[in-house]
Amino acid sequence: MPASDLPPSSDSQAPLTPAPGEAPAASPEPSTAPARPVPPTRWQRARRAARRTVRWSLWSLLGGVVLLALALGGLWAWSARDQSLATVVRIVQGYLPATMSLQAEGVSGTVRHGGHIERLVYTRTGTDADGYTGGTLVVTLDRIDVAWELAALWDRATRFSQVHARTVTWQDTRVKKPLTSPTQPLQSLTLPIGVELPFSIDTLRLVGKPQEQADIRADTPAEAASAAASAQRAQTARTQATSRATPPAQVPASPDTVVTQLRGRYRYDRLTTHHQLQIDALTLAQGHYRAALDLQGAAPMALQAQASAVLDLPASANRSAQRLLAALGAAGTLSGTDALLAVESHVRPVAIPAASSASAPGRAHTPAAVKSGSRTTTPDVPTQLDLRARLFPWQTQPIASAQAQWQALDLQAFWPAAPRTRLQGQLDLQPLAGSASAASGASPTATTPGMLGALGPAHWQLKAQITNQGSGAWDRGLLPLDRLDTLMQYRAGSLDMTRLAVQIAKGQIEGHGSYRPRTGWLGALSIRHLDPALFDSHLAAAPISGTIEAHSTAAAAASAQAPIAFEARLASDGGSRTARRAADRQLALDTVTVQGSWNGQVLDLPTLDMRAFGATLQGHARYTPASPNVSGRLALALPGATAQVDGALGAATGQGTLRATITDLHRLSSWLTQWPGTDALRRQTLTGQATLDTSWTGGWQNQGRALQLKARLAAPTLSMQAQSPATAPRTEVRQMQLAASGPLSRLVLQASAEAQQATHHLTVALDGTAGLLSSGWAAHLRATRLLLREDRAGAAPWTATLTQPVTLDLTRDAQALDLRTGAWHVVLAGAASGQPRLDADPLHFRLQGQGYTLSSKGRLADVPLSWLDALSNHALSGNSLAGDMVLAGQWDAQLDQGLHLTATLARSRGDLVVLGGSAGTGARMAAGVRDARLTLQGSGNALHAALHWDSANAGTADLQLATRLVSQSGGWSLPGTAPVQGTIRADLPQLGIWSMFAPPGWRLRGTLQARATVGGTLQSPTLQGTLNADELGVRSVVDGIEFNHGTLRTRLSGNRLDIDTFTLQGAPQQGQSGGSLRISGNLQWGDGGQPLLHTLRAQLATHLDRLQLSTLSDRQIVLSGDMQTQLAALRLTMRGALRVDHAYFVLPTDTAPSLDDDVIVLPSKRHPRATQATARDSSSTSSAPTTTPAQTAPSSGSASAQNNGIVPDIHVTLDMGDDLRVRGRGLDTRLRGQLTIDNGPTLNALPRLNGTIRTDRGTFRAYGQELTISSGRLIFTGAASNPTLDISAVRPNLSTDVQVGVRVRGTAQHPTVQLFSDPEMTEPEKLSWLVLGRSSSSTADTALLQQAALALLAGQDGKGLTGELADALGLDQLSFGNTTSSTSSSSTTSSGLAGSSVTLGKHFSRNFSMAYERSLDATMGTLYFFYDLTRHLKLRGETGTESAISLIYTISYDHLH
Repeated sequence: MPASDLPPSSDSQAPLTPAPGEAPAASPEPSTAPARPVPPTRWQRARRAARRTVRWSLWSLLGGVVLLALALGGLWAWSARDQSLATVVRIVQGYLPATMSLQAEGVSGTVRHGGHIERLVYTRTGTDADGYTGGTLVVTLDRIDVAWELAALWDRATRFSQVHARTVTWQDTRVKKPLTSPTQPLQSLTLPIGVELPFSIDTLRLVGKPQEQADIRADTPAEAASAAASAQRAQTARTQATSRATPPAQVPASPDTVVTQLRGRYRYDRLTTHHQLQIDALTLAQGHYRAALDLQGAAPMALQAQASAVLDLPASANRSAQRLLAALGAAGTLSGTDALLAVESHVRPVAIPAASSASAPGRAHTPAAVKSGSRTTTPDVPTQLDLRARLFPWQTQPIASAQAQWQALDLQAFWPAAPRTRLQGQLDLQPLAGSASAASGASPTATTPGMLGALGPAHWQLKAQITNQGSGAWDRGLLPLDRLDTLMQYRAGSLDMTRLAVQIAKGQIEGHGSYRPRTGWLGALSIRHLDPALFDSHLAAAPISGTIEAHSTAAAAASAQAPIAFEARLASDGGSRTARRAADRQLALDTVTVQGSWNGQVLDLPTLDMRAFGATLQGHARYTPASPNVSGRLALALPGATAQVDGALGAATGQGTLRATITDLHRLSSWLTQWPGTDALRRQTLTGQATLDTSWTGGWQNQGRALQLKARLAAPTLSMQAQSPATAPRTEVRQMQLAASGPLSRLVLQASAEAQQATHHLTVALDGTAGLLSSGWAAHLRATRLLLREDRAGAAPWTATLTQPVTLDLTRDAQALDLRTGAWHVVLAGAASGQPRLDADPLHFRLQGQGYTLSSKGRLADVPLSWLDALSNHALSGNSLAGDMVLAGQWDAQLDQGLHLTATLARSRGDLVVLGGSAGTGARMAAGVRDARLTLQGSGNALHAALHWDSANAGTADLQLATRLVSQSGGWSLPGTAPVQGTIRADLPQLGIWSMFAPPGWRLRGTLQARATVGGTLQSPTLQGTLNADELGVRSVVDGIEFNHGTLRTRLSGNRLDIDTFTLQGAPQQGQSGGSLRISGNLQWGDGGQPLLHTLRAQLATHLDRLQLSTLSDRQIVLSGDMQTQLAALRLTMRGALRVDHAYFVLPTDTAPSLDDDVIVLPSKRHPRATQATARDSSSTSSAPTTTPAQTAPSSGSASAQNNGIVPDIHVTLDMGDDLRVRGRGLDTRLRGQLTIDNGPTLNALPRLNGTIRTDRGTFRAYGQELTISSGRLIFTGAASNPTLDISAVRPNLSTDVQVGVRVRGTAQHPTVQLFSDPEMTEPEKLSWLVLGRSSSSTADTALLQQAALALLAGQDGKGLTGELADALGLDQLSFGNTTSSTSSSSTTSSGLAGSSVTLGKHFSRNFSMAYERSLDATMGTLYFFYDLTRHLKLRGETGTESAISLIYTISYDHLH
């Protein structure tokens, strides 16, 4: 080694500095040569490098510590920032695997202290690795508040001070794989840190089945809370409904379980490894629960758990209210395959405190023995339950042994989704003798054969006996089970069910079955008299019987999934038609035949045949639950329709077709009305044909938004008409076409149709798209054609046409319906001059709950007065109103958070021409309109309406009304309780314009002065003020009614109208006053909440003083008297007494003509509504028997319906007076007597009359003879149209010793006519004396008498043979009589043939007629002509044996005394 590389020795080393206490050494003498530096040795260099490395390491470490401290400080500071919690959530979202997702909304708070999350949705897809075949777990938490101590992590602990969620929803649609091996046991459960977690959940909702919506994530927090509350309310309603003593209404079981007010704490101690869970409060259905659990984390994982509950069960039909105390305890170990738990539970009744019993609804009800169907139950038996079990938690057959006994047990009290029960029985599961494996908990071996091998080599027996005293329909929340008795045994893979007996009401199910690893399944069920209505109340109570058999095929018997072939044959005991007669509108089956197989994964149905009441369903199908997927081909045949479906549909894939054909819609709708839920169909009459062709591809998952559809609906003719009322219009739809294609999320639509209702015709064409949303649907449509046309007889047709396409956007979700349109323009044409136009800006309408929001703006221009007639069903213009006035308007409505509304309809130009002066006779005059305006304004929630009328000749009027809208459910509404206030002021002169409000043919006139203020609410308005009128007049020329010079004075006070004076004067006749009518009284209406008619009350007093009711020349009547009228509680009461002061009636020569029932009266401009002529009913006029009041009076309900609810009670007496004269049809007499007038069954029906009317002298002229009425009576005993007759008329001027005449008896509808004489004669002699005035003496007399007899005994038309002969010859008169010769002092009647004559007559015009008279023994006759020059002046001429011309002036006077 070189010397330079050796370390210096101790001898050669010289200290650089002297030792302490020594003097420094002397410096050597300087050398002449310079000194060379000694290079550092290798060791020195290494030491220096080591010192540098250490120095830099120390500095690096110090820097790292500083940086770490800075990072931790920064992180600590960042953890206190408000958005730090949201950042952490986003980081976690990014690191989750593909099968998981986390969505968060409204995150705020810090990582250091916690925060608030508005919504948190955790989703996990079921995978094969997790033991699932598909589906999704969705956990949704709403409004979460979390608070923790982050600093506790330094102590290896996590401490939460608060974890609160308002709503937690758990929806699990994952499908578990079949269990083929035991679950892997736990060995330990320890955590690296301690945990302190107090928690509280207001509402925990466990979704029982997949919802129709896409998933629970579509709900908003408000929706989730609302859904949970709705589920809780449904459960409460179901419990209350099933607890009533009467049979409950249908309350379907809620599939969701709702837990409320969950409070507790979880704690894990890291040092002792103990888990502690404490539930302080939990409410489920009628129970309040508490629980505590202590679990050792390390082996052997000792477990101690206790739970208690107090359940308050309400009283029901067969059970009194009771309170139960339930206790559950479990102890054992959970570690390893030999883990064993001992479980014990008891339920006992406890006394209900008096205060709780008094306050709890229904708890005071303690029923005695209640008879239910054919069973009698004793409801006072208290509920009890005792359960003991030993469990192996990690084995496929976890129950080692179990014994349970119970009585009066209600399953729903412990599990809300269960039905209501009242169970009593026992269950015993024990190991069989010699089976030590089950008792010891040995694990099953792989050598256990067959598909039940997973249950292991254990041997056990199960015996159960159950009775249910609360049996009932499943869909009414009850369990359809009366008794169950079963016995089965399991022996190392083999199963034997030696006994199964089930009784359901009167039905029985008996069966047996077995499974062997080598031979598979074998079983059979026998069903007798089973009532399907106990499973679904929509089904008829028609018992069915049959058999169900099942067996495995030998080839697959030993496999784990042995296929099971089955066959079911069921038939109704009496057939569906028999059942339908006993059950109204319920489904009843005839036969059901099903053949199929099940291999554990696929249900295959190669034969499916169902028949019920004329309908048949046949085909085959296959169902795979794991996918799930369904496929097959089915054919449905209904009366009037057929349908076929062929294809497959699964969660993700599918393909198929559907074709439906309606050949007779009327037959189909009539058949459908037999089933439940078709009330709307029963109110309609439908006819027509239609076809539907549909094909699809894709699956139904995600609410079918990926399902591709292609559909076409074609309906050449459809018609609809409501069955009530009878006058309801018929709506006809023609050439309806609807095509749809694409996915359900975006269907492309095209539609067109033509419709007609009465005189209205509509043509519409649409295209666009529509599709399903996560919650609801949306559509984007475009109206390419919209044409509305009306064709009314007597009026020019008009059309409303859309000038350009309009877009419509519709969206429907769980909360609201939203509509948005584009701008639209409509032009009216055809009905009258001018071309009105409607222009509207885009519209936005949103309906939410009971309220709505609206945004609309537009204009209306150039609407002439004549268009009001075209657009309304009543003619507004015409004789009383005309002119060239043109209207225009505009509107701007914004209803959202506040109301902003402006709408105006006003006169833009022109004037009105009105009828002035007397009613019906006044001259037309210009109204001189200065302003006519209707305005509507709104601001905030205030709404104001105003009507202003100002004219020079037609008066002035002002109406002001104000109210307030109400904002509710996100929109605006105008409820009946909204306040209203306003003023009414009107001064209208004498005008005939009121006639436009009168029926056709009537004329009204008068002045009007109104001063009033309005208050109250919309449904109960109040009025204060006066309403007066003068110069009132009413006239109907056709009816001869004319009243004038009327006055009206009223006072309005609240909901009362006091009539101080209402008078009318009759039209004067022949210089005499027309009398007067005076009415006074009051009207009152109710406070709202009911229809106005139901609250209307009236009390009126009417006085008539010689009032001229009719002024027609052939119909005059003057009445006097008093009447009292009352209306209260829909009962109209009238009492009074009237007297006829003067009456004169001329009977028509024939009855009024009537139309056949197939005649349609087309509408006119004046009478726009078409009506169908009423068919003549001869039975009602000629052959109806006389009925008593008891027979004719219907029930009050039916009478009320025909009177719009009003029940009449009328009793008025009518005195005929001394001056009632009737003329016509040969009759001329006065009538006297008194009648009482009572109401018929309805207000529109003919009144009932009681009393007697007598004739006062008078004559009756027939067949040329004037008979004197000797006595006459018309006796009324009910029907006004069918009095009893007792009339006698004699021929005058006969010899004193002969009297002959006619006697009419019977009823008006069935009269009998008899001849009488004194002395008694033969019938031919009576007729001779009656017609000829003497005894018959020749053949000619006999022929004449035969014709007279035929005429006398003819039908009710009164024409007889001569009348029919005159009609056949086209004559107006054909009569036979005697020729008389007169002298100044006497008149003699010719006898025999010489005194007989025949007269022929004809009217050629209204004023001109001619007649020819010829005596049967004369050689020539006499020709007469008559011409009416005026009303009183007549020109008469004759020529024949003598010729003459006469001018006759006639004065009418009364010759009866």
